[in-house]
Amino acid sequence: MKRTPRSFAVSVVSAVMVMTFVQSAAADPSVFHDRLLVSNPTNGTPRILDGGRGDGVKAFAQIGNTMYVGGEFTQVSESSGPTITRNHIFSFDVNTGAISNSFVPQLNGKVESIQPAPDGLSVFVGGYFTTVNGQNAKRIAKISTSNGQLVGGWTANVTTGSRVMDMSISGNRLFIGGEFTKVNAQTRTNLAALDVNSGALDGSVNLTFAGVQSGTRRRIQRMDISPDGDTIVAIGNFATVNGLDRRQVVVLNVGSNPASVANWQTDRYKNSCSSTFDTYMRDVDIDPSGTYFVIATTGAFFGGATSGVLCDTVTRWELNQSGSGLQPNWIDYSGGDSIWSVLSTGHAIYMGGHNRWMNNPFAGDSAGPGSVPRVGTAALDPLNGLPLNWTATREPRREGVFKLLATSTGVWWGSDSCCIAGERHERLAHLPVAGGTVVPPPSVFHLPDELWNSAFSAGSVTALDHRSYSGSTFGSTSSLNTPAVDWSATRGAFVTNGRLYYGRSDGTFRVRSFDGSSLGAESTIDLHGLNNSHFPLANVTGMFLDQGRLYYTVAGNSNLFYRYFSPSWDMTGAQTFTVNGSAEFDWGTVAGMTMVDGNIYVGRANGNLDRIGFSNRLPVGGSRTTVSGPGIDGQNWRSRGLFVF
Repeated sequence: MKRTPRSFAVSVVSAVMVMTFVQSAAADPSVFHDRLLVSNPTNGTPRILDGGRGDGVKAFAQIGNTMYVGGEFTQVSESSGPTITRNHIFSFDVNTGAISNSFVPQLNGKVESIQPAPDGLSVFVGGYFTTVNGQNAKRIAKISTSNGQLVGGWTANVTTGSRVMDMSISGNRLFIGGEFTKVNAQTRTNLAALDVNSGALDGSVNLTFAGVQSGTRRRIQRMDISPDGDTIVAIGNFATVNGLDRRQVVVLNVGSNPASVANWQTDRYKNSCSSTFDTYMRDVDIDPSGTYFVIATTGAFFGGATSGVLCDTVTRWELNQSGSGLQPNWIDYSGGDSIWSVLSTGHAIYMGGHNRWMNNPFAGDSAGPGSVPRVGTAALDPLNGLPLNWTATREPRREGVFKLLATSTGVWWGSDSCCIAGERHERLAHLPVAGGTVVPPPSVFHLPDELWNSAFSAGSVTALDHRSYSGSTFGSTSSLNTPAVDWSATRGAFVTNGRLYYGRSDGTFRVRSFDGSSLGAESTIDLHGLNNSHFPLANVTGMFLDQGRLYYTVAGNSNLFYRYFSPSWDMTGAQTFTVNGSAEFDWGTVAGMTMVDGNIYVGRANGNLDRIGFSNRLPVGGSRTTVSGPGIDGQNWRSRGLFVF
């Protein structure tokens, strides 16, 4: 996914699924959407009619009302028109779907990347080709959008036998990455920067990529540039950059002069996946805010979460981290199916491959505990990587979706298959954002507020107690009578987005609406095959939700655990993670737990309420303080479920 930091005019899009798009020149792919896409493809998009498995659409770029499409194909058509010859590239009007008869460049090889030039009058094209309209254009070209001819005076070329795999633009610099050793007859290993007006080589970008993960073909597979143009993340088949250990992924400071390798390193891509692939890296995308990036991989199952490898996964990495041995924020496993493309729109992370499931870390080529069907596409929660309640099934899956492009109107999908969301759209489809579902973020509570709890009792408990709390002073106790609900079987509780969640002694996970004065009907959450050995709800003693993670304690166990959870559709993560086993915090004696304003509040078996600092998703050592209890203010906090609301 590529960035071209430029402004664009947001168009008003009809809720009717027809071709109605308006977008200004050099549209910015780092687009933020405030909602999910609609799973109903726009009618009227052109069709790509040839290309086998792995072929099809590889590149998009939009300028104004015109979309430019590149890849491995020779035949296209309008949605209901005759077959038209177009060799690896064509353009069409996004309002009407009409294919251009003036932009008809003849390329003799596959296109891998297209970028709109800053002037809005031409496009940069990179790939495998060596000629455009019979003229020499080795792996890269600047082509006029008005007539499909090479732009005179732009003279860049790449070594014969090489290929340009990806491009990004920042200001007047065109960054190219791929499998090459010379650009404009000068040594450049896999990465170079060119002047967008002349094609001259930029001397400030001269980094040495060396070594391979496997095989002999060193290359940058994909790269992305941050919205501010200062940082590039590149992935591919390499081992070191400027002599520094950077196996298959590197973060580069390209805003500096000279460009340099950032202090960002991970070992997570050092292990091998299937020997079929020299590199199992497939795509990378930086989110619209420039905060994080996501990586998609292929590589086969190889044990999933228990193996330590990141084959067939989507992972989130933080750009503000530094140092060595860095770890991903989260990992989502497909269970052995390749993920070919990723795109963050801020509200969701979209992905495409030949996946059949997501949230599937424990099974290969089958549905394991916690997994949900997601066929050929998925939308993931940026907080934790869990699949959102969004489906646009792509069948047949074939190899994958090779390019995703966000615009103000939605997302364009380029693949090697015919169909998406139950409609026929050969290799090219647009899913609109207008009319999509807004997924609210989890509620965040602040003091002063009320602490609620269900009393710890062996008998029936049909009331919830609550007390106001300022952070230093407690109010008197009040009770909400719930004669139809027995809270004695509760096993931990939390509230978010107007819903009260809680575990039960029978090992189920329940939810009902809650507004502080009344309760809605109870529902049982589908755990998608997770049982008590995966998520021991029958023995949970306290829980709270924070930044997409559900933290919980288990009776008699000294550890604090968490798993991912998305309240938008009550999706529960398959994996269990241990936070801290320090005896200082004594998690095995918890009797109720919640979190507010950076502090965990823990009820104890002796009735005391302890406050423990919680920072950077970790308990803060030496912060434990008892703030209330029978011997302090006469209040008993021993609870089956403690929560703030």
